[in-house]
Amino acid sequence: MPVRPPPVLVLGMPRSGTTWVGRTLGDAPEAIYFNEPVSEVHVAEQGRATFFEVDPDNPPASYPWPARFAAAGVPAFGPATVAPLGLSARLGKRVVIKEVNPLAVEWYVRALDPILLTIVRHPAAVAVSLHERGWGWDGIYEQRFLERTRPSLPDVAANFWARIGAVQGIACHRVDAAFPAATVTYEGLCRDPQSSFVDLFEVAGLTWTDDVARSLQASTHGDITRGADDPLGTTRNTSAMADAWRSRISAEQLADVRAGWDATDPTRYLDDADWEL
Repeated sequence: MPVRPPPVLVLGMPRSGTTWVGRTLGDAPEAIYFNEPVSEVHVAEQGRATFFEVDPDNPPASYPWPARFAAAGVPAFGPATVAPLGLSARLGKRVVIKEVNPLAVEWYVRALDPILLTIVRHPAAVAVSLHERGWGWDGIYEQRFLERTRPSLPDVAANFWARIGAVQGIACHRVDAAFPAATVTYEGLCRDPQSSFVDLFEVAGLTWTDDVARSLQASTHGDITRGADDPLGTTRNTSAMADAWRSRISAEQLADVRAGWDATDPTRYLDDADWEL
């Protein structure tokens, strides 16, 4: 029961909007959605964090088979990753895979040859969201990179805020170098969801329908404006979410994030207005 190649890979930092994008694309009538199949297996088998640099020539043993199974539409994962799926339901469908390790982008591209869609969110917004949840980011800098990469890392302040800013800048450069089919910002998605998603559906080769439009409407007009109550949820008041982080970070923390971000010679979020509280 072959699926329709190539798969769509939605890739971005944790807390950057990848779940929202992946689930919305997965609402297409010809799509099957897999939520972090590689990360699910890696955490289960290795008990390690999901965000780290991957050697494209020597990936962890927990990476290749989940990627192959997901790309083939095989539901060999838990219910949080893929809904129950009969074999016949795979026939002719396009697989949408969402993952949150952009430092593995080169390996993903080699392994899946996907339609690559990347999501970028303001680095301070990601930093705030990760910090509020305490998602295991104590060693978020040198320890996340291969030994051969560590000497070239920017020298930034030894605190969470500066280091997470630098990590995101490095990740953005890695993803840009993979030449994605489309890159969208979370802020752009929030401010004009329908037009942004219509464009993504076209790039992904998926069909935009009235049912998809209604589902998107429901997911963007919820009553959650802060996002802390349901870290995996996608029902948000998106018009309020784009800049919600500005009231949840201090000026000193923001300055550290920007210093770490700027140390990577970024191509986005360069204007002073992007960094105002």
